[in-house]
Amino acid sequence: MNNINVAPGQENLQDHARSTVFQMFTRTSAKVVYISLAIISFVWIFRTVIAGFNKQTDAWLTCLYYGFGKNQAPVIDFIAGGVISFCFLLLTIGFFSASAAAASEDQGAMIRSLKALRGSLVISLIVAVTAVFVSFCSVSVMYQSYRIDPEALFAYINGMDSNFLFAYTTVIGILAISVLAGMIVLTSSLIKSSQGSGYFTSALSGTIFMCFAGILIMFVLTVIFVSRLVMPPEISRTIDLAYTGCSALNTIIAAVSVVLFSAVFNLSDYYSKSASFAIDLSSGRYIPYRAPMFFKNHPYNYQHLKANPQHDSELDPSSVQSVEPDIGSRSGKVYRNKKQ
Repeated sequence: MNNINVAPGQENLQDHARSTVFQMFTRTSAKVVYISLAIISFVWIFRTVIAGFNKQTDAWLTCLYYGFGKNQAPVIDFIAGGVISFCFLLLTIGFFSASAAAASEDQGAMIRSLKALRGSLVISLIVAVTAVFVSFCSVSVMYQSYRIDPEALFAYINGMDSNFLFAYTTVIGILAISVLAGMIVLTSSLIKSSQGSGYFTSALSGTIFMCFAGILIMFVLTVIFVSRLVMPPEISRTIDLAYTGCSALNTIIAAVSVVLFSAVFNLSDYYSKSASFAIDLSSGRYIPYRAPMFFKNHPYNYQHLKANPQHDSELDPSSVQSVEPDIGSRSGKVYRNKKQ
């Protein structure tokens, strides 16, 4: 293995990067991630069952209702909800297996778990892009229905019109696609780091920013869903318990998503700070502390240093072996070790 002496008692970049990956998935934030994903998975399954059996319609699936017929709404709800729940379950299993591999300190299991997690993220990204496309098609159907007849069947669904659905799809769609794409890049970096290739920080700042945006957006959505639960925008002649149940579950999903984005933000920030510290350390930016002269002139310290002259040399920056900075930058290039 290639080695580089950065400072007495410090690990090299490769070992430090590998250690960072294992520490990431043993943190409380990693447990919060897969617990939150598990909660969202089961809540979404429950919501799908309620919507399917009660023929409850979702605005973002309007184009499918129009294309296949309103009487096919339960089938469409079951298929769409099942696919989304499946994606959340895959992500839950991926994060949980990575945490289990980190707890057992098994490098091979960690690499396999991270590759499985990356595959789950790719599948989820494909589903997210497809859902956004379907939702925009539904915006078109609702808009045209309203322009033809404001009282038409598909002009207004469960408190949503075409304008609200367009804004909702744009915000949530950009957020979901950006976060999933950023997590794919981050997971690829973690795979390389766990293999001992150093740190990769490309696109990491974008992922951190989108996670922070996700916290704010999902918090606002939680407030909106609570208001829609308490005061439904559309009232029928009878009390619609299916609508109440779906609205309650939407509120839970949005609230748990705030916790989920916070945990992912914490993990991404931890990897970023660990990379910055290790890279600065290897390039010689951190200098060991040296006691000022007035501390050395103190009678106790003077006698201590006189009896232990090596202690003073350990505090002397000139005694630390100089290090040639690694080629590359923090823009995402690989920081590799140099042979002595």
